[in-house]
Amino acid sequence: MKLSKFILIFTVAYSFTVQATDSFINEYNYDLVDKYGNYNFSQTIDATQSSTSILIDGVEIKVGLTAWSDTGGTHDNYIEQIDNITNWQGGLTLTNNDSSDWHYIDNFVGGGDFDMILLSFDTDVILNAASFNSEYDVKNDTKKVTVAGLSDITSFLSGSSSTWADVAEFSVFGAVAHSGISGSSGNYESKFTGLNSAKYWLVGAYNTFFDSSAEKFDGVGFKLQALNLELGTTTTPPTQVSEPGALALMSLGLGLVLYRRKRRV
Repeated sequence: MKLSKFILIFTVAYSFTVQATDSFINEYNYDLVDKYGNYNFSQTIDATQSSTSILIDGVEIKVGLTAWSDTGGTHDNYIEQIDNITNWQGGLTLTNNDSSDWHYIDNFVGGGDFDMILLSFDTDVILNAASFNSEYDVKNDTKKVTVAGLSDITSFLSGSSSTWADVAEFSVFGAVAHSGISGSSGNYESKFTGLNSAKYWLVGAYNTFFDSSAEKFDGVGFKLQALNLELGTTTTPPTQVSEPGALALMSLGLGLVLYRRKRRV
């Protein structure tokens, strides 16, 4: 009877240890342009109507993509959908309605315009990183890329006269980041750490409307290539016990058995 109790303690401790070492996060690298130069997205704001899907950890997720910019440099501050998304050597670019706009996803024109890509998913995801095949930075600013998870996208619907300030009000807590870009020619990357999940994600040139501690900047542009994603709806991980903790439980169980045997003698 005593031995069976010891075996039970050992089994519980060992199972905790196995569960602790077997857990992992399954990430997915989503190329927006495939190796043949074809677009790997449907240009729609409604992910449920998209013909494009990705597979993360066995879960099929539909995704839609649209491009947006305000035109503060020449016209007004209202955001408008940009239809002319182009592929430049494997990276996405767009040109807003300002005549002096560059062929990047950028915030040039004196910081008056902010270009951003809106991604809509039918399942919550977490954005971990973005890669670019080209970047242009006037003065090497520390904040080059803004990403923001949104809880609502009514600001982008037809007939809405919204600004980036209106959109920023729907930012998900813990799902906004401003990052630099590292790497070398043709292979650039921005990483975002510890963000919460969302169904809607903005990825664009550093946008001061999403930054309460906005910094002065002189302009940055890039050509978006891919996104690193993971599922946002993960199950609660099992209680983890370290190997030293498991050994301590085993020792305690053995000690109790020996102590009781000694008392009976």
